[in-house]
Amino acid sequence: MKRFRKRGKAYQSVMEEFEVGLLTSLCGQLIDLLSPEAFTDPDLEEPEEDDADPDHDLDELFGDPVDLRRPAAPVSGSGNDQTEEAQADDPFALWEQELDAHRPEAQRPTDPVLLRLFPDAYRDDDKASAEFRRYTESDQRQRKIEEALIVMAGLEASDQGRLPVRIPSDQVEPWLRTLTALRLVVAERLGISDEHPLGDPDAVIPKARDFMLEVYDWLAYVQETLLGAL
Repeated sequence: MKRFRKRGKAYQSVMEEFEVGLLTSLCGQLIDLLSPEAFTDPDLEEPEEDDADPDHDLDELFGDPVDLRRPAAPVSGSGNDQTEEAQADDPFALWEQELDAHRPEAQRPTDPVLLRLFPDAYRDDDKASAEFRRYTESDQRQRKIEEALIVMAGLEASDQGRLPVRIPSDQVEPWLRTLTALRLVVAERLGISDEHPLGDPDAVIPKARDFMLEVYDWLAYVQETLLGAL
Protein backbone atom coordinates (compact mmCIF):
# COMPACT_ATOMS: atom_id res chain seq x y z
CA MET A 1 0.00 0.00 0.00
CA LYS A 2 1.17 3.50 -0.82
CA ARG A 3 0.59 6.39 1.57
CA PHE A 4 -2.47 8.55 1.11
CA ARG A 5 -1.83 11.77 -0.78
CA LYS A 6 -4.09 14.73 -1.34
CA ARG A 7 -5.28 14.96 -4.92
CA GLY A 8 -7.51 17.98 -5.45
CA LYS A 9 -10.47 17.69 -3.08
CA ALA A 10 -9.87 14.02 -2.35
CA TYR A 11 -7.27 11.73 -0.78
CA GLN A 12 -5.82 8.89 -2.77
CA SER A 13 -3.83 5.73 -2.15
CA VAL A 14 -2.89 2.62 -4.09
CA MET A 15 -3.69 -0.68 -2.37
CA GLU A 16 -2.90 -4.22 -3.38
CA GLU A 17 -5.76 -6.52 -4.29
CA PHE A 18 -5.25 -8.45 -1.05
CA GLU A 19 -5.41 -5.25 1.01
CA VAL A 20 -8.63 -4.14 -0.66
CA GLY A 21 -10.13 -7.57 -0.04
CA LEU A 22 -8.96 -7.62 3.57
CA LEU A 23 -10.39 -4.22 4.45
CA THR A 24 -13.63 -5.02 2.63
CA SER A 25 -13.95 -8.27 4.59
CA LEU A 26 -13.27 -6.54 7.90
CA CYS A 27 -15.89 -3.88 7.19
CA GLY A 28 -18.40 -6.56 6.26
CA GLN A 29 -17.73 -8.42 9.51
CA LEU A 30 -18.10 -5.18 11.46
CA ILE A 31 -21.50 -4.60 9.86
CA ASP A 32 -22.51 -8.16 10.74
CA LEU A 33 -21.42 -7.56 14.31
CA LEU A 34 -23.51 -4.40 14.53
CA SER A 35 -26.59 -5.61 12.66
CA PRO A 36 -29.15 -7.53 14.75
CA GLU A 37 -30.82 -8.69 11.51
CA ALA A 38 -27.69 -10.62 10.56
CA PHE A 39 -27.62 -12.79 13.66
CA THR A 40 -28.79 -16.36 13.19
CA ASP A 41 -31.23 -18.31 15.32
CA PRO A 42 -29.14 -19.73 18.19
CA ASP A 43 -31.23 -22.93 18.04
CA LEU A 44 -30.07 -23.66 14.49
CA GLU A 45 -26.96 -25.70 13.93
CA GLU A 46 -24.05 -23.71 12.55
CA PRO A 47 -22.20 -25.04 9.49
CA GLU A 48 -18.88 -26.71 10.09
CA GLU A 49 -15.91 -24.39 9.63
CA ASP A 50 -13.28 -25.14 7.04
CA ASP A 51 -9.86 -24.51 8.53
CA ALA A 52 -8.45 -24.33 5.00
CA ASP A 53 -10.70 -21.41 4.13
CA PRO A 54 -8.53 -18.28 3.67
CA ASP A 55 -11.20 -16.24 5.45
CA HIS A 56 -11.13 -18.55 8.48
CA ASP A 57 -8.49 -16.48 10.27
CA LEU A 58 -10.50 -13.33 9.63
CA ASP A 59 -13.37 -14.86 11.59
CA GLU A 60 -11.10 -15.02 14.63
CA LEU A 61 -11.06 -11.21 14.71
CA PHE A 62 -14.72 -10.94 15.48
CA GLY A 63 -15.58 -14.26 17.10
CA ASP A 64 -19.04 -15.74 17.10
CA PRO A 65 -22.03 -13.47 16.39
CA VAL A 66 -23.71 -12.12 19.48
CA ASP A 67 -27.50 -12.04 19.54
CA LEU A 68 -28.35 -8.50 20.54
CA ARG A 69 -32.02 -8.85 19.71
CA ARG A 70 -33.05 -9.39 23.28
CA PRO A 71 -36.65 -8.73 24.26
CA ALA A 72 -37.29 -5.51 26.05
CA ALA A 73 -37.63 -5.83 29.80
CA PRO A 74 -41.27 -5.71 30.90
CA VAL A 75 -42.35 -2.36 32.27
CA SER A 76 -43.74 -2.79 35.74
CA GLY A 77 -46.39 -0.55 37.18
CA SER A 78 -45.43 2.22 39.53
CA GLY A 79 -47.89 1.17 42.17
CA ASN A 80 -48.58 4.82 42.85
CA ASP A 81 -52.12 5.81 41.82
CA GLN A 82 -51.52 9.48 42.51
CA THR A 83 -48.53 9.54 40.18
CA GLU A 84 -50.50 7.81 37.43
CA GLU A 85 -53.37 10.28 37.84
CA ALA A 86 -50.94 13.19 37.62
CA GLN A 87 -49.50 11.77 34.42
CA ALA A 88 -52.98 11.38 32.99
CA ASP A 89 -53.55 15.11 33.49
CA ASP A 90 -50.19 16.06 32.00
CA PRO A 91 -50.13 15.82 28.18
CA PHE A 92 -46.34 16.07 28.12
CA ALA A 93 -46.02 13.16 30.54
CA LEU A 94 -48.37 11.12 28.37
CA TRP A 95 -46.36 12.03 25.28
CA GLU A 96 -43.11 10.95 26.94
CA GLN A 97 -44.76 7.75 28.14
CA GLU A 98 -45.95 7.01 24.60
CA LEU A 99 -42.47 7.56 23.20
CA ASP A 100 -40.92 5.34 25.86
CA ALA A 101 -43.36 2.56 25.04
CA HIS A 102 -41.95 2.38 21.51
CA ARG A 103 -38.30 2.74 22.49
CA PRO A 104 -36.69 -0.68 23.00
CA GLU A 105 -34.48 -1.37 25.96
CA ALA A 106 -30.79 -1.36 25.04
CA GLN A 107 -29.07 -4.21 26.82
CA ARG A 108 -25.52 -3.79 28.03
CA PRO A 109 -23.40 -5.88 25.63
CA THR A 110 -21.98 -9.11 26.98
CA ASP A 111 -19.43 -9.39 24.17
CA PRO A 112 -16.36 -7.36 25.26
CA VAL A 113 -15.89 -6.22 21.65
CA LEU A 114 -19.29 -4.54 21.60
CA LEU A 115 -18.64 -3.11 25.04
CA ARG A 116 -15.40 -1.61 23.69
CA LEU A 117 -17.34 -0.06 20.80
CA PHE A 118 -20.19 1.11 23.05
CA PRO A 119 -18.70 1.72 26.50
CA ASP A 120 -20.70 2.75 29.55
CA ALA A 121 -21.29 6.49 29.57
CA TYR A 122 -21.10 6.68 33.37
CA ARG A 123 -18.77 4.20 35.03
CA ASP A 124 -20.15 4.77 38.53
CA ASP A 125 -23.84 4.95 37.64
CA ASP A 126 -25.31 1.84 36.05
CA LYS A 127 -28.80 3.29 35.87
CA ALA A 128 -27.68 6.47 34.10
CA SER A 129 -25.51 4.44 31.73
CA ALA A 130 -28.43 2.16 30.88
CA GLU A 131 -30.67 5.15 30.18
CA PHE A 132 -28.02 6.81 28.03
CA ARG A 133 -27.51 3.57 26.13
CA ARG A 134 -31.24 3.24 25.58
CA TYR A 135 -31.49 6.64 23.93
CA THR A 136 -28.26 6.62 21.91
CA GLU A 137 -26.97 3.13 21.08
CA SER A 138 -29.35 2.40 18.21
CA ASP A 139 -28.34 5.60 16.41
CA GLN A 140 -24.67 4.94 17.11
CA ARG A 141 -24.94 1.46 15.66
CA GLN A 142 -26.67 2.72 12.55
CA ARG A 143 -24.07 5.43 12.04
CA LYS A 144 -21.22 2.94 12.32
CA ILE A 145 -22.93 0.66 9.79
CA GLU A 146 -23.47 3.53 7.35
CA GLU A 147 -19.85 4.65 7.69
CA ALA A 148 -18.56 1.12 7.12
CA LEU A 149 -20.68 0.97 3.97
CA ILE A 150 -19.05 4.21 2.79
CA VAL A 151 -15.63 2.61 3.19
CA MET A 152 -16.76 -0.51 1.34
CA ALA A 153 -18.12 1.60 -1.53
CA GLY A 154 -14.80 3.40 -1.83
CA LEU A 155 -12.93 0.11 -1.89
CA GLU A 156 -15.29 -1.34 -4.48
CA ALA A 157 -14.66 1.66 -6.73
CA SER A 158 -10.97 0.71 -6.81
CA ASP A 159 -11.85 -2.42 -8.81
CA GLN A 160 -9.89 -4.74 -6.51
CA GLY A 161 -6.90 -2.41 -6.44
CA ARG A 162 -6.66 -1.86 -10.18
CA LEU A 163 -7.57 1.79 -9.56
CA PRO A 164 -6.46 4.05 -6.71
CA VAL A 165 -8.58 4.12 -3.56
CA ARG A 166 -10.07 7.60 -3.55
CA ILE A 167 -11.63 9.27 -0.50
CA PRO A 168 -13.57 12.51 -1.06
CA SER A 169 -12.93 15.11 1.63
CA ASP A 170 -16.46 14.75 3.02
CA GLN A 171 -15.88 11.01 3.58
CA VAL A 172 -12.60 11.25 5.48
CA GLU A 173 -14.25 11.24 8.92
CA PRO A 174 -16.35 8.13 8.19
CA TRP A 175 -13.18 6.38 7.03
CA LEU A 176 -11.23 7.41 10.14
CA ARG A 177 -14.03 6.38 12.50
CA THR A 178 -14.43 3.02 10.76
CA LEU A 179 -10.70 2.35 10.94
CA THR A 180 -10.81 3.22 14.64
CA ALA A 181 -13.71 0.82 15.19
CA LEU A 182 -11.86 -1.96 13.36
CA ARG A 183 -8.73 -1.40 15.42
CA LEU A 184 -10.78 -1.54 18.62
CA VAL A 185 -12.30 -4.84 17.55
CA VAL A 186 -8.94 -6.39 16.70
CA ALA A 187 -7.36 -4.98 19.88
CA GLU A 188 -10.09 -6.50 22.03
CA ARG A 189 -9.76 -9.90 20.37
CA LEU A 190 -5.99 -9.77 20.93
CA GLY A 191 -6.39 -8.65 24.54
CA ILE A 192 -4.62 -5.34 23.90
CA SER A 193 -5.31 -2.71 26.56
CA ASP A 194 -3.55 0.07 28.44
CA GLU A 195 -2.43 -2.52 30.99
CA HIS A 196 -1.40 -5.04 28.32
CA PRO A 197 -0.13 -3.07 25.29
CA LEU A 198 1.27 -6.25 23.72
CA GLY A 199 -1.97 -8.15 24.19
CA ASP A 200 -2.76 -11.47 25.81
CA PRO A 201 -0.88 -14.42 24.22
CA ASP A 202 -3.75 -16.72 25.19
CA ALA A 203 -6.53 -14.52 23.78
CA VAL A 204 -6.55 -16.26 20.39
CA ILE A 205 -5.15 -19.43 18.90
CA PRO A 206 -1.42 -19.11 18.07
CA LYS A 207 -1.84 -19.64 14.32
CA ALA A 208 -4.12 -16.60 14.12
CA ARG A 209 -2.28 -14.31 16.52
CA ASP A 210 0.60 -13.29 14.23
CA PHE A 211 -1.79 -12.60 11.38
CA MET A 212 -4.07 -10.54 13.61
CA LEU A 213 -1.14 -8.50 14.92
CA GLU A 214 -0.15 -7.72 11.34
CA VAL A 215 -3.73 -6.66 10.58
CA TYR A 216 -3.76 -4.44 13.68
CA ASP A 217 -0.50 -2.73 12.68
CA TRP A 218 -1.66 -2.37 9.07
CA LEU A 219 -4.93 -0.70 10.11
CA ALA A 220 -2.88 1.73 12.20
CA TYR A 221 -0.71 2.48 9.16
CA VAL A 222 -3.75 3.13 6.94
CA GLN A 223 -5.18 5.49 9.53
CA GLU A 224 -1.84 7.20 10.12
CA THR A 225 -1.21 7.88 6.44
CA LEU A 226 -4.72 9.25 5.96
CA LEU A 227 -4.34 11.56 8.95
CA GLY A 228 -0.93 12.64 7.70
CA ALA A 229 -2.39 13.65 4.35
CA LEU A 230 -4.95 16.01 5.90
